[in-house]
Amino acid sequence: MAPNQLSPEEVLRTRSSPTIWPCMKKRPHPATPGPLHFVTVATHKRIPLFRSQQPCREFFAALTEIKTRFPFELNAYVLLPDHLHLLLRPGDGNVSRLLQKIKSLAARRIVERLKAMGSHKTLTSLKKATPGRREHRHQVFQQSFRDLLLESPWMVKQKIDYIHKNPINERLTENVADCPWSSWEAIYERSGEPIPVDPLPVSLHH
Repeated sequence: MAPNQLSPEEVLRTRSSPTIWPCMKKRPHPATPGPLHFVTVATHKRIPLFRSQQPCREFFAALTEIKTRFPFELNAYVLLPDHLHLLLRPGDGNVSRLLQKIKSLAARRIVERLKAMGSHKTLTSLKKATPGRREHRHQVFQQSFRDLLLESPWMVKQKIDYIHKNPINERLTENVADCPWSSWEAIYERSGEPIPVDPLPVSLHH
C-alpha cells in the first residue's frame, strides 16, 4: 500500500461517518413594520350588540388591555351596532392572531357584563347551539373577519374617512363628531376619547 493511501476499510468508515460542522448561531432578523390593516369584524348573527353603551365600553377596555399586553399600532376605529372597523398594524405582523386575542377578551368581558346587568334576552341571542371546547356557551363575534392591506397613503386616508363617515351612512348620526364610539374625536380633537390612537402614518387635512 502506498504511503498516505487509505485501506478499503478506512475509506468505507470515512464515507459513512457524518460530517460535523462548527455550530453557528442564527442572528435574529430585525423586526420590520408591516402594512396597515383595515379589518372588519361582525357580531354573531349580526346581533345589534353595540347599540348598548356597556358592550361598547367593555370592547374598548379589552382593546386597551390587549394593546398593553401585546403592543400594536391602533390608528382609527368605529363601533357600529352589528360590526366594527379597526385600522391597525400588528406588532408581529400576524393580524389573525391579534384579532383572535382582541375578540376573545372582548367577548369574555361583554358576556360577564351582560350577566351582571341581567340582560337575559341578549345572552339568549348569543347562546351557542353547543358549547365550545372550553365550555364557552356564548358567541359574541363571527369567527371570520375581513382584512384589507393598505399599501398606499391614499388607501389609508380613504379608509380613515370611511371609518368616520360610516355612522352617517348607517343613519346613526348626522355628524361625524357626534358618534361616541369612533376615533374622530381622538384624532381631530386629540382628546384620547373613547381611547387614544397612535400617530397616523399619513398627514390628514380636515
